[in-house]
Amino acid sequence: MKVPSTTEEWLRIASKFESRWNFPNGLFAVDGKRVLIQQPPNSGSHFYDYKGHNSILAMVAVGPEYEILAADVGMNGKMSDGGNLCRNRFREMIADETNPLNIPPPRPLPNRTMCVPYVAVGDDAFPLTMYLLKPFPMSSLTVEQ
Repeated sequence: MKVPSTTEEWLRIASKFESRWNFPNGLFAVDGKRVLIQQPPNSGSHFYDYKGHNSILAMVAVGPEYEILAADVGMNGKMSDGGNLCRNRFREMIADETNPLNIPPPRPLPNRTMCVPYVAVGDDAFPLTMYLLKPFPMSSLTVEQ
């Protein structure tokens, strides 16, 4: 799977979020899905989730047209969605100060002048943290006068 990695790709995604969902500066929606499995031999409660099943987690970042932008599958089922996001490679790339994904710098929302960062949306299973809301790159955050 090819994760968007150029500023142009992210700007196209953000443009689609704005036109289709009226969500300016949006890059992706994130959510987790539990996939039920048979308990692996000698795994104890490692895959046992809060619903009483053995499962693995699929963490997915989805674009404005329901396309999968990034996925991480395989974390054990006892992990929460938020805990899974905190431990996967895509989140590490988002949080990286060097901006390896080339997320565009902040820009003003429609009919506004203050620049705001591009963001992701998720349900309340995910902690509200700066790596999902921080501007990329940090040095480009400016306020127009």
